[in-house]
Amino acid sequence: MAAREATIGQIKRSLGERDAQLALYSKNTRKSCPCWKRAPRQAHNRRPGYPRPRAGRRDCVGIEHEQRTGHLLELLRSREWRRGFDQNMCGELDARAQAAEAERARLEAERDDLKGQVMRLRSQLGANQVQVDKMRMAASAAALPQSAPDAGSRGQRVSGSPVRKQGHGRTSIARPVIVSVAIGLLALAALAVAGWYMIQRAPRRRKQRCWQARGSRSGHVNSGLPNMSHHGGVARGRFKQGSMRAEGGSASFETPLHWVAIGPSLSMSSNAVTVEDFQHFVTDTGRDIRGCDIYDGDWKRRPDNSWKNPGFPQTGSHPVTCVSWNDAKAYAGWLSAKTGHAYRLPSASEWEYAARAGGEAVQPWSANASAACAAANVADASAAQRYPGWTVFACNDGYVYTAPVGSFKANSFGLHDMLGNVFQWTEDCWHADYNGAPIDGSARSDGDCSEHELRGGSWFSTPAYVRANYRNHFAADYRTSSVGIRLVRDSGP
Repeated sequence: MAAREATIGQIKRSLGERDAQLALYSKNTRKSCPCWKRAPRQAHNRRPGYPRPRAGRRDCVGIEHEQRTGHLLELLRSREWRRGFDQNMCGELDARAQAAEAERARLEAERDDLKGQVMRLRSQLGANQVQVDKMRMAASAAALPQSAPDAGSRGQRVSGSPVRKQGHGRTSIARPVIVSVAIGLLALAALAVAGWYMIQRAPRRRKQRCWQARGSRSGHVNSGLPNMSHHGGVARGRFKQGSMRAEGGSASFETPLHWVAIGPSLSMSSNAVTVEDFQHFVTDTGRDIRGCDIYDGDWKRRPDNSWKNPGFPQTGSHPVTCVSWNDAKAYAGWLSAKTGHAYRLPSASEWEYAARAGGEAVQPWSANASAACAAANVADASAAQRYPGWTVFACNDGYVYTAPVGSFKANSFGLHDMLGNVFQWTEDCWHADYNGAPIDGSARSDGDCSEHELRGGSWFSTPAYVRANYRNHFAADYRTSSVGIRLVRDSGP
């Protein structure tokens, strides 16, 4: 439209100039016509009393008229042509403007239609992604046994960490239990069965005595500080960390097998940090620690659950759960400031060395794992009764969830619950294998430091993954009811 207005203005200016030229020509034509000049005097025609004759007056008027008429016709033709040109140009410009407006309307309609298609596709894609996530979780749950809490869509579960199968309507006793019962029925007499029953009840009696002894320690409640005075002395030494190869229950992230030297001697807490210990920290700092993944047939994120309410009953003597790596670091820093000792999380190498307790075995029980319930709180027959379909140890430790710390016998380094009960955070950043790992016992600081390594297994873990060399990892801010804390105290002045 702007171009059309400019063209019309230019045409009007041209017509104005032509009109001005026509007026000027009409004014000056009479003066410029040569016929109006006086004719030369002729002596023989000069008579007294007669006016001087003028030659060709009529002819000059005719010529002038013809010239003026010719010019006027030319100007009229030019004006009409320009008027027609103007009209044609205006019509053409109007047609172009209308076509452009129609094209713009068509493009806007096409744009709106495309936007609608994009919104529908995005909505469909979101719905499909939700279905894909559900199918992946279902496929993982159907294919693998669980070793650690499933972090769902957060993507924080360890690579290769299996998800426990949930079998509704399936037999609640796993194959090892059935085989053990069958062998017992065929090989044992009534006296042997009674002896087996007494052996299975023995861990419960030890739990009660150990907890009563622990609860009688003076100053634990009234001191205002956690009871961290009991530590196991871990002598310096060297050991082979990891697994030989990814077979026999091990995974690729446990390789390659390599030597690690531990020194100087460690002072590791004999028990995991308890609920009562952690209460002192929260009371003193006012730290808000809420939101936790809890298990009740499936792992679910509960924003209102916390270390106070992990989804199952606990007392002050139970290991604290629903604490992240960030929470564990904050607790260690607070305890160091309160006591004057340097507390920290152990490195993964230090933890594995302490869990092996100077030996090469990754599990302190026999091959059939019947004695596992005397050494650790693991997924057992009582858990299988609560959650049918679990793969469990062929024994009964009497606990479905966490047990009070110190309820099971300590290893040769004097450390309780290194396996089972709760996973324990370490200082190490997560790395997919041991290539390039430190060999001096220090924590690994390269790799993915948004996630950190955990060790030990828990009350939830499948038997194949409750061993000293098994590795797991979660995000630094992730909380779940199967993860707790164990600290190391550095030697100082």
